[in-house]
Amino acid sequence: MGRKHPDGQMSTYEQQPGNRETGPTPPAAFCADGLRLRAAGRPLEAAQCCQQALTIDPNYADAMHLMGLLSFDGGQYDHAVEWLSRAIRQAPKPEYLKHLGAVLQHVKRHEEALKAFDKAIQFQPDSAELWCCLGGVLLQLGRDHESLLSYQHALKLQPDNLDAASKSGVLLHRQERWEEALAHFNMCLALQPDRAPFLNLRAIAHRGLRNYDGYLSDSLRAHALDPTDAESCNNVGEALLYAARAQAGLGDDAAARRFAAKALPHLAINLDADDPRVAEARSRAGMPV
Repeated sequence: MGRKHPDGQMSTYEQQPGNRETGPTPPAAFCADGLRLRAAGRPLEAAQCCQQALTIDPNYADAMHLMGLLSFDGGQYDHAVEWLSRAIRQAPKPEYLKHLGAVLQHVKRHEEALKAFDKAIQFQPDSAELWCCLGGVLLQLGRDHESLLSYQHALKLQPDNLDAASKSGVLLHRQERWEEALAHFNMCLALQPDRAPFLNLRAIAHRGLRNYDGYLSDSLRAHALDPTDAESCNNVGEALLYAARAQAGLGDDAAARRFAAKALPHLAINLDADDPRVAEARSRAGMPV
């Protein structure tokens, strides 16, 4: 009979018609079983599969790579770096380099992570995922301009990449490039229409463009999705306060008082009583300051 997978199924290797005869199991089959065991949350058995593969072939890179992933899962980060580095010395595959970069990034060895991601891109320059990885570590290094270029390149390769669109939007937001930021948050919301964080960020972009109707509309949507979120609550209050100012500028004091009265509870719930926006809302609503 063929070797059984731990879940009771035949292994990938022995399901193949040409491999039913008795004989040594190749390391690839042990690694395939190890990957399934890792996914099933059975790391010790997965590691045993790796060791069996390495007993057959001590230089088998896929087994080293999987040992690196298992070490990372178990919080053994130095071992993860060592196993992944050994795999890369055998076969510098983009996947191995990506995972090494992720481990190095996790332990804040950002310059080394940058080199790993950069090397991975040399092997696979058309991978939007790798360009996002590069953008992420550049962002952590404070190299915002280069990070933005990486995310923008990822979007050229994969226009519906949510990570690249959102990070590009955040970086453009930091630079107060409001129109470009708005366009990227529009992309994010086209992909995920009911994400309050994206609505909050797009609301701020509207504010930067002095589009106060858009600021209020997005802030209200975000607040409706998450009424406990302080940021969207404050944004609603501030947007209503802008509306009060606009009505006052038009000479409609009654409308200004109504907007200010609506703004006040949104502002007062999270801001200090002496915050100037709270004081202004109270004043415009005709309340004692």
